Amino acid sequence: ARPSTSRLAIRAAGAIKSVGSVGALLPLCASSNESVATLAMISLSQIQSADAYSTAEALLTSRKLPIRKAALSLVALFPLQAIETAKRLMSDADERVARIGVELLGAVGTPEALKEVGQRLTDPSYGIRIEAVLALAGKCPAEFRQAFMILRDDPIPAVRMVARRLNP
Repeated sequence: ARPSTSRLAIRAAGAIKSVGSVGALLPLCASSNESVATLAMISLSQIQSADAYSTAEALLTSRKLPIRKAALSLVALFPLQAIETAKRLMSDADERVARIGVELLGAVGTPEALKEVGQRLTDPSYGIRIEAVLALAGKCPAEFRQAFMILRDDPIPAVRMVARRLNP
């Protein structure tokens, strides 16, 4: 409640995994104060409560990288829901949103999620192909390794560069 100690309290809630603080942290994620919103989302991702899933899901497309990464790490903890969320994101017309869906599947890392990512290796959008390569690096299912390797000779230089630097 005191502004002078609020940031410290938000950090402490995450550090000690205070499940009782989730209700107080959720509205702070929408704070107009960017540092408070960021700290609140980071703390929620540390607490790992399913009660924060919908808030984290809503923040997956945030323009603020720390908020987006914290939201992604929380959502990825719940594979069944996360895969559905990722599929919805990947069907978005905005490539940035679709790439976040691919990144989420990579973070989930289950065989089903990685199979979904593998199917994006042949996507017409080079940004989606790059995100798929990044998501599959070091954990590519055997059935998609050939497609991963083919991207090392992709006509788009950015795709080639990323694919050549990573191993399936």
